[in-house]
Amino acid sequence: MGGPGTGMRAKLIRNHMQYTVWAAADEARRMAEASGIEVDKLREVVVAGDELTGGPTALMGPRAAPEMMRSAAAMAHKDLRAAMALADEVGAEVPVARLVEPGYHRVFGLEEYDVEQAAAEPAPAEEDARARGLRMMSAVYSLPMSLEGASGPYLDLTVDHLFGEIWSRPGLDIRQRRLLTIGVLAALGKDDLLEIQFSSAMERGELTGDQLREVVVHLAHYVGWPLTSGLGGLVEKLVRKQESAARAAEGSAEQPADPRPRS
Repeated sequence: MGGPGTGMRAKLIRNHMQYTVWAAADEARRMAEASGIEVDKLREVVVAGDELTGGPTALMGPRAAPEMMRSAAAMAHKDLRAAMALADEVGAEVPVARLVEPGYHRVFGLEEYDVEQAAAEPAPAEEDARARGLRMMSAVYSLPMSLEGASGPYLDLTVDHLFGEIWSRPGLDIRQRRLLTIGVLAALGKDDLLEIQFSSAMERGELTGDQLREVVVHLAHYVGWPLTSGLGGLVEKLVRKQESAARAAEGSAEQPADPRPRS
């Protein structure tokens, strides 16, 4: 993390984030119960949606273009106010939402923002293919995707169509589409692209090291040994890398058995 003391500061910051996320989740749980919604089903929706939104850490990396951030802020204010209206209707207490809504535009990096003027303007349009494509690319590759100012026929087709429309279709989830893509890349002998897919799959928890080993065995019988000769070693390299990172994290972790971060 840096020099002496920065590790403890990072720990406190991480604990702060966890506590505030838990507070918001508990508030949502209470509102769901008051609205007659099964909390377990709501949790499934939230977990599934995290694949597209990027989850709690989505905005901790590079930001999208300012106009996209303004659109996101306008939608956030609108949605939070609608949620608070629902809370009033069902008699649920939502202190977290009431506290953060007035200045929520700052979450999107906007210091100068007229909330009331934005509320009076027409609601922002539904997410366009570019925004959806960037969000899906970020989920697929486990990397922040901004591409601010970048454009071109091939890039536009990749982001807007391939990721914004095809990868975002509801019929298959990311893991299923990734397995299809892995099969095609293996048949083409694209080991460099397979490394990216394997690494992302492990990082996202979609495939374990043992499952990737099984993928290689299966592919060898369909695309042939010459095209898969290097994949076994590639998988072992990625597994060792993941295990090394896990050991390093375990060695520096100070979390107790219960969910309360230590002071």
